[in-house]
Amino acid sequence: MTASYLVERSADERNWPLVGRSDDQRQIISRLARSDEPGVLLVGESGVGKTRLLDSLVLLCRAEGMNPVELTQDPQDDMSRDSVLVVDDLDQLDPAATALLHRLCATTRIRILATCRSDAVASPVVVGFYRQRLVEARRLDGLDRSAVAELLSAVLGGPVDGLSVDRLCRLTRGNPLFLRQLVEAGTNVDRVDGIWRWRGPVMPGQSGVGNLVTRRLATLTPGQHLALAYVAHAEPVALDTLEAVADLADLEFLEQERLVHIERLDGRLTASISHPLYGEVVRAATQPTDRASIYRRLVLATTSATHLQTVRWRLAAGDRVASAEIVSAANEALDRCEAPLAEQLARHLPTDPTVRLVLARALVAQDKAVEAESLLSSMSDASQDTAALRALNLFWNLRRPQDAAAVIARARSSTDTPALQLAATAVRTFGTPDVSWHDLIAPQSPERIQDVVIAGAADPLRAYLALFQGRPKLVADAIADGRFSASRSWASMSAALAACRIQGLVTSGRLHEATELVASRDSAPADCDVPTEAALLAFERGTCEAWSGRLGRALPHFREARALVDEHVPFPIRLYLGTELAGCLSSLGLPAEARAVLDELTELLPAGLALQPHLEFTAIRLDAQTADVEQTAARIEALATRYQSAGRYANAVEAFYYAALLRPTSRVATALRACVDRCDSDLFRLMADHAEAAATSRYGEVFTVAAAFERLGYYGMALAATVQAARLAATAGEERDATRFRVHAARLRHLCDEPRTRWRLHEDSSSVPLSIREREVCELAAQGIDNDLIAERLGLTRKTIANHLHRAYKKLGVRGRDQLRDVLGPAPEPVSSAGPLLR
Repeated sequence: MTASYLVERSADERNWPLVGRSDDQRQIISRLARSDEPGVLLVGESGVGKTRLLDSLVLLCRAEGMNPVELTQDPQDDMSRDSVLVVDDLDQLDPAATALLHRLCATTRIRILATCRSDAVASPVVVGFYRQRLVEARRLDGLDRSAVAELLSAVLGGPVDGLSVDRLCRLTRGNPLFLRQLVEAGTNVDRVDGIWRWRGPVMPGQSGVGNLVTRRLATLTPGQHLALAYVAHAEPVALDTLEAVADLADLEFLEQERLVHIERLDGRLTASISHPLYGEVVRAATQPTDRASIYRRLVLATTSATHLQTVRWRLAAGDRVASAEIVSAANEALDRCEAPLAEQLARHLPTDPTVRLVLARALVAQDKAVEAESLLSSMSDASQDTAALRALNLFWNLRRPQDAAAVIARARSSTDTPALQLAATAVRTFGTPDVSWHDLIAPQSPERIQDVVIAGAADPLRAYLALFQGRPKLVADAIADGRFSASRSWASMSAALAACRIQGLVTSGRLHEATELVASRDSAPADCDVPTEAALLAFERGTCEAWSGRLGRALPHFREARALVDEHVPFPIRLYLGTELAGCLSSLGLPAEARAVLDELTELLPAGLALQPHLEFTAIRLDAQTADVEQTAARIEALATRYQSAGRYANAVEAFYYAALLRPTSRVATALRACVDRCDSDLFRLMADHAEAAATSRYGEVFTVAAAFERLGYYGMALAATVQAARLAATAGEERDATRFRVHAARLRHLCDEPRTRWRLHEDSSSVPLSIREREVCELAAQGIDNDLIAERLGLTRKTIANHLHRAYKKLGVRGRDQLRDVLGPAPEPVSSAGPLLR
């Protein structure tokens, strides 16, 4: 007869906070406050958090002056004022309790706040409350990705990498109980560099999740179980195929119960399991003989399955399939960007020579380099395309540039295929020391390359070449309009191209656009279990924050990117991720950790590669913590000159600009301008303007450049230029301008995390220490507001306002409020979270 709204939970369960339900709480409380409205019935699957939300709503009702009351044998004594009657599991009420509740609703002003499972909404008890409009349903779905990330971070006590968040979201569909069961199993959870990650296969039979799902499915009839098994083993499967092997009524029941999802794909109605864990449990519980029977019946019944589906089902049934059919199906899987499926198919005949090649291609596409090389090295009669695939794998994944070059040399002839030309360009570009980029020829378009895996590397390589040669705008625009594209056949290459687009945007002066683009990519692709993709997405977020000047915000993203790196991530990507992390750590005053990252990268990078200077640049930035500024400037200038001679103009611009910040000279400014003139970046042109103005002490022009940096969102670079302008103005004896620049620099410091380098690039011993309150009072006074109104607005006395102004006048070197606006400049405008001094 009693339904309690408070449930006993273990301490572990209480440690999982309620997140992602603020909108539900606000809207439900608002509804319950209106006595003329029906009550609220929270409907959702088991574990979605109905009872936890109910608990929070009870507390909120009390806080809002409502009277939440538990249904008891005779609760009428508690109904002296407007009350909310709280019932967990409304469908479980017995007839007496149901009658009592109906009588209370008819004779008092109570509202009902209740829960029930999704599969119980059609029960007679619940239907009775619907018919009398005593409740209206509010469906609770799983948590969205951001809420899952927040929940995991709160429970684990630290950030969780994006790949883990994505995988757990897909597996649990945001169900908090399923999420807790998977994480608390513990075997797949570890911590790397302060970032939590969840790895490993799902084993539903060995966790509480399996028991929960099993209980959910226990009420199904044998026919419904069989229909669900067909969907679980064949999803997505055409509905007409299912109707040939399962009863239509059973399929309709499964869809009604939200166990199966029907949608139109490629013009056909198809069925899939509505929750990934349901499919995991069903497949795990199916006996091998039953599984073979399921697939065999599907093969016999289908008239609309693709060749790929048919071959997969026949192999799963244990039937013999010709190698030519397996190769054809695996190639189709690669064309559809499903490398794991291609690998699965090819492993049925791993000794067949033709199947071995497609298996090797599938392995390369997943960056499974060691096994791929074992297969490719055994193919003595390899074609040029096979040699190209092997060379790319040796260089890109196994860090063996000399072996890659030898493979290409042996395969070359008077008529190289486009695939071999691509591999040769890649190895020459990145694997040859002191290579001249002036005469490098970009690889041909991917349409001319027959192998879809190799073709996936063509446009990323073209984008890298263009970036290094100083054409970031071209790269950003070409990727946006489809001139550069990469299929997901080789996932790492697709992710690398996306990173190239962000790099193109931020280095061409379009930081706001880059930031918006990264923010719109909430997670990795829906089927992504590849660490490279998630690592590069975190890297892109860190890159935008770093270029905005917010190195403190960039650091967690760079740490996440590094934590996602494993042996399957191609080494050039690992190098770029690591150097950005090391540079960020160095600028934030963490040289020991930066040095450890740099040492690890030095050991990773093969000797004599064209990428070696990238590591050298990072080392110089780190050494700047302790080395003499003049010595550091000379080293970075020498490196910049090498970049310029090699035709790597983007790298040269960055290095020359760094040298100009350390020690502005006409020689560096001239060299920087010569490099910028070879590039297409508006940002680079501003950097050259800055260097030229600083070298000739034209402080007004330096401040003009700073304002341009600020408008574009590069707040760290704006801060550096503003402080330099103040320094130059003070040296010239123009104290009024120097003070104005210092005040503006103080405003910029609030927009970015200052680098803490030993030589203190932003330090200005004569900076103006206006307090926050002094600044606030001065800005109001500069707008012409009198002291009485300022005092009223700020809640202070008139005398206090006068004292603040008197102290500020002395600090700013002005005589009255009529001079304040010249010193302070216009009032600050709100800014987006988008500006590093240097990356």
